[in-house]
Amino acid sequence: MNRTEPLVDPNRRAELFPVTRRWIYLNHAAVGPLPAYVLDAARHYLEAISRDGDHHWQETLQVVEDARTLLAELVGARPEEIAFTRNASEGISVLANGLDWQPGDNVVLPAIEFPANVFPWQNLARRGVDVRYVPLRDGRCEAADIIARMDGRTRVVSVSSVQFFNGFRLDLAPLGAFCRDRGVLFCVDAIQQLGALPLDVGSGSVDFLACGGHKWLMSGEGIGFLYCRAELLDRLHPAAVGWMGVRDWEHMLNYRLEFPPAARRFETGNLSAFGVHNLKAAVGHYLRLGPAAVAARILTLAELTAEAAGQRGWTVLSPDGPARSGIVSFRVPGCDAVDLVARLSAAGVQAAVRNGAVRMSPHFYNTAEEVAEAFIRLDRIVKSTDGR
Repeated sequence: MNRTEPLVDPNRRAELFPVTRRWIYLNHAAVGPLPAYVLDAARHYLEAISRDGDHHWQETLQVVEDARTLLAELVGARPEEIAFTRNASEGISVLANGLDWQPGDNVVLPAIEFPANVFPWQNLARRGVDVRYVPLRDGRCEAADIIARMDGRTRVVSVSSVQFFNGFRLDLAPLGAFCRDRGVLFCVDAIQQLGALPLDVGSGSVDFLACGGHKWLMSGEGIGFLYCRAELLDRLHPAAVGWMGVRDWEHMLNYRLEFPPAARRFETGNLSAFGVHNLKAAVGHYLRLGPAAVAARILTLAELTAEAAGQRGWTVLSPDGPARSGIVSFRVPGCDAVDLVARLSAAGVQAAVRNGAVRMSPHFYNTAEEVAEAFIRLDRIVKSTDGR
């Protein structure tokens, strides 16, 4: 497929992505708007529970397992290695709170992680666990930098596969292999990658992965999932236990606390059936489009975004080459990013501010024309700011 070829029929784009009727939407690294096919799944669930009450589970139980299978395909895992969560924070907390820590153990992570991959580890201070931060070099935190901070007491290395601020994409394979060889658990926050760029837990030697569904997967807030390598399951004690997380959950007066040989042991009680319906629809559509085709399209649009900022003499903070992702951050000299993004919103363009920079994050349904128009509108704002 030509990298510039749209993945969405232009005649159906507004129908499939209603957000395009009102916005040039370049903010998927914050919240992905619900496409029509996810909205249809949401309506189907809401109508079923409204019409049939508890009997909706006659269908929903199968939807849950179908979604689990799709998520396994998404990351190159097995369905029994997938559990549903509310968000990435909850997923990472499963690992943080499930290990048998000893005072003096440490966790290593980059110094510019999103808080979801920081606070669960800081919360272990009461157990004598130290968090070691790896400083950035030119906006990057490479595998070698992380390895240099590890020692014999390092139990976990936890990284975002794509950094939320400037979109730096880490090469997981060498770091994962190093950790595996030394018995260090390798945890990945994949929320800024999945739905945009392919990720395989096997080739990356990933032991544990957490992801929310509300960004690039465009499945709405309040639903996510985790991957736990099968060999790790028995090393993690569930910190929270509920009635559906046991082996014999269907027999409610059997009070035998026995965990199943699967990641669903981390699912405490009733799942968000609403969220699972949405996630199944979103991931299914993404897989049908093809992760490679989606990635090619997003990277092309990200490159156009970076070029547009660079051609104007603005400071592009996002990497190019293999470290590029769908996120592009830049600063406009002499302008306040908060003010620029607020005025962009008033002009019909959604972006974000992170660490004093404008952050844009186009998805596969966006167009090159939208990117160009967003910068035309931003030019007007910058010009009017200079004239104040």
